[in-house]
Amino acid sequence: MTKPDGPAACMAVRRIALALTPVMLAACAVATPFDINSSGKGIAGPTSIALSDAGADGGDRARLEQALGQAFARHSVALSSDARYLADYSISIGDAEGGLTTSTQAAGQEAIDWEARPRKSRLFDGCDAKRLRATLVLLDRQTGSRVYRGEGEATACGFSDAELSAFADRLVSDALDRRPR
Repeated sequence: MTKPDGPAACMAVRRIALALTPVMLAACAVATPFDINSSGKGIAGPTSIALSDAGADGGDRARLEQALGQAFARHSVALSSDARYLADYSISIGDAEGGLTTSTQAAGQEAIDWEARPRKSRLFDGCDAKRLRATLVLLDRQTGSRVYRGEGEATACGFSDAELSAFADRLVSDALDRRPR
């Protein structure tokens, strides 16, 4: 058996590494930013908010409740149980390889109207990617109308309290940025 020629073997290794670089870099990108889709006029002027109770179950909903309470406080919106506006919220954290759709009779994969596309796992992910979806709804108790609905989604290996706090702040900022000035 003969040894490969030094410079030629080195050049071949470089070519292989260069060809694999885009594949490896694409595979490492688990995290996606927290994007928000929202509608409604938001709330008018500095005000107070009643935050619906997470209940006794704790978990992610309680974490989001705490993060939203802190976000409203940072924006000078007081929490009060008898406030005109009620903030309701939801959160789900699950496997990013599962998708979310309202399509019930799609003819094929291309015809599905995805709200959250399934994420394909990649060889170098380094974790089981998770998807976080958080929703904030503001209701006017006097009129019974919905004045804001914002929903955000992000993908990562996990979600710390600091990240959840940042997501809550983005939702609250979005709701308040719609206020008439």
